[in-house]
Amino acid sequence: MNRKAHLPWNMIVKFLIIGLDVVVFAVIGYLIGRHYGMEVYGTIFGAVLGIVCMHIHLFLALKRVEKRKSRPG
Repeated sequence: MNRKAHLPWNMIVKFLIIGLDVVVFAVIGYLIGRHYGMEVYGTIFGAVLGIVCMHIHLFLALKRVEKRKSRPG
C-alpha cells in the first residue's frame, strides 16, 4: 500500500477540530450576550457565525486535500 496516499495525522486532527468552531463561537456569543443580558441571542448569533466559519475552514481544508491529491509523486 502506498503510504503517500494517506493523510498525515496533523491534517486528520485539523479536520476533526473543524467541527469545534461552532461550539467555540457559541460559547463566546453566550459570554458576550450575558454581558448585555441577552444570552440566547448571543448564543444563536455565535452559533451562526461559527457555522459560517466552519464552512470556510472546511472548504479551505478540502481545497488543500485536492491540491495534495493532484500533486505528482
